[in-house]
Amino acid sequence: MISHKQHIQRNLAAFDFKTLFVEKLGWNILRERPLAIGVDGQPYTLRPLAEKRGFKVYTCTPDAQGHIPSSGVMRQIERELTAHTYEHLIIYTDAASTQQAWQWVRREPGMSSATCLYHLHAGQSGKLLAQKLLALAFSFTLT
Repeated sequence: MISHKQHIQRNLAAFDFKTLFVEKLGWNILRERPLAIGVDGQPYTLRPLAEKRGFKVYTCTPDAQGHIPSSGVMRQIERELTAHTYEHLIIYTDAASTQQAWQWVRREPGMSSATCLYHLHAGQSGKLLAQKLLALAFSFTLT
């Protein structure tokens, strides 16, 4: 029998983020228009994916060469998105679907913000990221 974590790992490997968030983690589909953000003359499109209790998830298109943007560009994209929605996660992918970068900012009262960036490459198990995502799962239980 396949565990919930293994299902998540399979969705990560397949770049199937909609199934991951909506079906596996219990989030809602985010019904917004894509956001266009320009950094240094390069356009990036943030596509809405899922949301739960005001926390939103977006996917970001690769740069003109089909690559994931540099960490500096990711920081600029994140700052622009913060003006639109405060709590969010951005998933960057390359055009070849061989790399992912997951970016979020941890904001806690009385503490400095901390940018978290997690990279996943084709062939990696995704086990650590799957564990982190399990903490974001929502389910309903009847008692």
